[in-house]
Amino acid sequence: MPVSEAKSQVELLHQISNIVSSDLSLEKVLQELIGLAVDVTGCDACLVYLVDRNSREIVLRGSQLPHASEIGHIRMKMGEGITGWVAKHKSVVALSSNASADARFKTFQTLPEDTYEAFLSVPLIANGDLIGVINIHHRAQHKHTPDEIALIGFIGEQMGGALAKFNLAERSERAARRMEALAGLAEKITEKNYLDRILQTIAEMVADKLDSPVCSIMLVDADRQELVITAARCSSEDYLHRMPLKIEDSLIGRVVREGAPIMIPNVLEEKQYRYPELARKTGLASLLSVPMVTREQVIGTINIYTREVRQFDARGQTRARNTQSGGARQGHHAGEIRAYRRRGLSETAQ
Repeated sequence: MPVSEAKSQVELLHQISNIVSSDLSLEKVLQELIGLAVDVTGCDACLVYLVDRNSREIVLRGSQLPHASEIGHIRMKMGEGITGWVAKHKSVVALSSNASADARFKTFQTLPEDTYEAFLSVPLIANGDLIGVINIHHRAQHKHTPDEIALIGFIGEQMGGALAKFNLAERSERAARRMEALAGLAEKITEKNYLDRILQTIAEMVADKLDSPVCSIMLVDADRQELVITAARCSSEDYLHRMPLKIEDSLIGRVVREGAPIMIPNVLEEKQYRYPELARKTGLASLLSVPMVTREQVIGTINIYTREVRQFDARGQTRARNTQSGGARQGHHAGEIRAYRRRGLSETAQ
């Protein structure tokens, strides 16, 4: 089916404007984008991938055909497959037939679209930054005309800007909700365990920001010279039940002793790491452990794990250090309150 000649750029811009100014969720916006692309090209399938800023991968986020189990789970690295190539080079790829024979093509068994003949892949760009990629599929051979490519490119440019603004608003809203949550907890200063709840919120914020499957906050027990898990965001309950770590001879204890971060590319290959079986079971790879310092004293650590072997760049380490300053203040208060409670109990017993 040829591109609808009735769809002028003015009409498309009007439709896109209506989508952007609506109160739709990101998922609904993507479905509207897909519907627009299908209407313009008469294609048999359309997929939209968005960039994951943390992992620098492109992730399937929208589809014309039902793919509930694939949405959010199919990922490609920059340069991987035709979609990854388009993302890396920010260039259009148009294949009129036998698309899967292209040397760059990557097949996913759960995507029937990968068996279709014709394939058009266009980057979604805003202010020069890649937002995602939109893929157009035709079952039969299909000659992509210059007008069709131009219209999809136009949609890509307009929707790229809209999605960038949407993502920024979404991140700002999440940050605002977290700050409100922290403020709400701070107001309940007399409530039992309020500091633990603040530290738990910090652990969840760090895990979300750095896409970490496990992020824990451990505080120093000065009397026992141990590190104790005080808060954690993790997928395995077993992690929460780990025994305290001795500061003098443990890997993370070294962070306290030296007052400096450590970065372990693969904990499974680190002889000093105490829980290799738990790491294997939970799917942990790299570790970044950062000291929590207040009043020139290390009072604990923030420990960030990744699913895949990763070298934390300067930005990731800076984020962790910035977070530790807030965590250190709360951890210091938590330590003071716990010490006060222990003294009170001791005096009562006497």
